[in-house]
Amino acid sequence: MSSSDYFALLGLPRRFAVDRAELERRYLERSRAVHPDRAPAEERSGAAGQAMELNQAYRALKRDLPRAEHLLALEGVTIGDNQPVAPELLAEMLELREQLDEAKQAGDRALLDRLERAARERQRAELGELAAEFAALESQAAGPERADRLQAVVDRVIRLRYLARYRDAFEDEDDAQEGAA
Repeated sequence: MSSSDYFALLGLPRRFAVDRAELERRYLERSRAVHPDRAPAEERSGAAGQAMELNQAYRALKRDLPRAEHLLALEGVTIGDNQPVAPELLAEMLELREQLDEAKQAGDRALLDRLERAARERQRAELGELAAEFAALESQAAGPERADRLQAVVDRVIRLRYLARYRDAFEDEDDAQEGAA
């Protein structure tokens, strides 16, 4: 991820709760300002770089999980692919994957739909919890309690990453079904 502060780049306050209409407005406003076609010929490559960074910022901030990861990066926290994970989460994800695989093998579309609905609801609930944890973190001054709140955010982001991968498996199933049709 870039070392830029995407919030500053788009002129937005640095917080998890983003006004999507304001994000869109700021993005379009700044896009017009840095568009390479508007720049003199000798400045076009620089303008193209600015436009790319602006696009990257917009894509990250408009989606919850990338926005959360960017906020954590701004806090100096990077979540790697091999982060320690609570054993309960791993067991839960393994069980969900097994249920999904069994439903796929059985061709049980009704069960697949129920599992997918449950995954969407779980993801929505986790995102609600993440928003609450970020709100608490953003109101917390430096100190040990803030570090605990930051860790709670990290743990929630890790859970959401696992859920996102699980949800991707449903898209893979949908793609396979479309290819077979």
